[in-house]
Amino acid sequence: MHKKLELAGRVLYALAFIGFAVYHFMYAGVMAALVPSYFPAAVFLVYLVGAVFLWAAVTLLINRGVHYSLPALSALLLLFILTIHLPNVLNGNGAEPFLLKDMALLGATLFMFGASFPQPKKKAHSDEGEIR
Repeated sequence: MHKKLELAGRVLYALAFIGFAVYHFMYAGVMAALVPSYFPAAVFLVYLVGAVFLWAAVTLLINRGVHYSLPALSALLLLFILTIHLPNVLNGNGAEPFLLKDMALLGATLFMFGASFPQPKKKAHSDEGEIR
């Protein structure tokens, strides 16, 4: 049963990032306005982010290559938190929900990345409800 839950979680997470990627490709011009002015080539960066989102989603769906894509996705999410959301929160721009969303996405991405490594052999006893 837990393997089915893991698969469902990976698929749902991947589908969300496919949606995020599509929006980045469809609305690159609009989203470029959200890129801090100290970053060059804002439209290119929006397309690059969309490509990373799509790459991570595909690797999650096929369950291959996540050791490359999930660290890249984690770095992007951390970059969003530090360069966009946190400054907006500190400036009182009401960005708290966006900060919290990307923190949750970063946490889930790091969790999946950690879970993608081979698990050590279990002891003779196991605590119920323990995250592996």
